[in-house]
Amino acid sequence: MRLDYILSLLGAYLLGSIPTGLIIARSRGIDLYQVGSGATGATNVSRALGVHWAGLVALLDIAKSYFPTLLAIQLTHDTLLVCSIAFLVSVGHIFPVYVRFRGGKAVSTLVGALLAIMPVPTLIWIGAWAIIIKLFPVMSLVNLIMIGLLPPLLYLTRGMTYALFGLLMWLVIIFSHRQNIARLLQGKELTFGKTKENP
Repeated sequence: MRLDYILSLLGAYLLGSIPTGLIIARSRGIDLYQVGSGATGATNVSRALGVHWAGLVALLDIAKSYFPTLLAIQLTHDTLLVCSIAFLVSVGHIFPVYVRFRGGKAVSTLVGALLAIMPVPTLIWIGAWAIIIKLFPVMSLVNLIMIGLLPPLLYLTRGMTYALFGLLMWLVIIFSHRQNIARLLQGKELTFGKTKENP
C-alpha cells in the first residue's frame, strides 16, 4: 500500500478520535462517562447539557467526518479509499486513542460522511429521521432502524462499494449500541434528552 494511503487512513482515525463531546462537557464541569449511557456523543451531551450543546457537538462530529470524506472524493476516484477514510473516522470516534478507546456511537460521524457521499438523499434521510425521533424519542432504536436503511439507499445512489460501506457501518453501530440494545430489551432505555435523574 502506498505511503500516502497509509497516512490518509491513519489521519482519518486520529481525527475521528478527537472526543469533541467529552472536551465540551468537561469545559462545563461535567464528566460524560458518569451521565446517562456514558457515551461521549451528542445524544449523551443532550442529557448532560441540553439540546443546544448537543447540537454543537453533533455539528463538530459531522464536520470531522464530512471534510476528510469530501476531500478524498475530490482528490481520488478510488471509492475503496473514500469509504475506508469515512469508516476510520467513525472507528476513531467509537474507539478514540486519546481517551482509552471510550468514545461515542458514531452516528454523527456517519452523517458527515454521508453528506459528502450523497448530499441530497442524506438530507431527505435526516428529515425523515428528525420526524420519527419527534414521534418516538428513543434515539438508539431510531438510529438502528434508520441506519439499517442506508445499504440499499447507498446501492441505489452510489453503487456496491458504498453499499458495503453502509452495511459495515450498520454492523459497527449495532456493536456500539450493544448496551442500548440490552436496555431496550429490558425496557429501560433512556429517551432523547432525558437522564435517569431527569425522567
